[in-house]
Amino acid sequence: MKRQPEPPDRDAAIHARSRMEAWGKRRIAKDIVARGVRQRRVLARAMLSGGAAAAIATVATLFESAL
Repeated sequence: MKRQPEPPDRDAAIHARSRMEAWGKRRIAKDIVARGVRQRRVLARAMLSGGAAAAIATVATLFESAL
């Protein structure tokens, strides 16, 4: 996304404050995205570990029935 140039008549303090606010909003957005990624990883691990347990149980059941 291309940034629009700032009008030249803006005060430097106003410009600095707006940049800090924008930086803060970007930081908050990154934190929210990172938190979502971590939650999805935890859920994926739980599903995989549950799937592995189910597969082991199935193999054990098949092995017992073969005996």
